[in-house]
Amino acid sequence: MAMTDVKQPVFIDTNVLIRLHVETAPDHELVRHAVKQLLTNGLELWISRQVLREYSAVLTREQPYTKPVAPPSVAAQIRLFETRYRVADENARVTAALCGLMDTTLMGGKQIHDANIVATM
Repeated sequence: MAMTDVKQPVFIDTNVLIRLHVETAPDHELVRHAVKQLLTNGLELWISRQVLREYSAVLTREQPYTKPVAPPSVAAQIRLFETRYRVADENARVTAALCGLMDTTLMGGKQIHDANIVATM
């Protein structure tokens, strides 16, 4: 198999997960189509525990595109996501990678959340 034939896993960030699963979210149809194409191409879709937490935090508070979703409904979605996506767990290696990023990259505040996602990947 040539290097270009290797199918890399695809990490789905929180904003993509929301746009994919919330019909009233901006760009819902565009994201739905793009993800469908990824699946058609046989790519493996990954999320992380942090993405699940962020998804829950966003949907349980009012957004311009939707009213708050009841926590039990969001919990049911999370359980379903765990069966539909590969879920990357955070462990000591992720923490070490995050610390490495923090040692070498200027960041702070909310950027740490994104850096943790990069470390998880």
